Amino acid sequence: IGEALLGKKKGDIVSLMIQGHDVSYRILKIH
Repeated sequence: IGEALLGKKKGDIVSLMIQGHDVSYRILKIH
């Protein structure tokens, strides 16, 4: 259970990083 939870947390962090990158990319594209 702990491993699955850790994996989910890692996945959340990765998705957050991807979202942040997408947002910054859009901002750069606008400018």
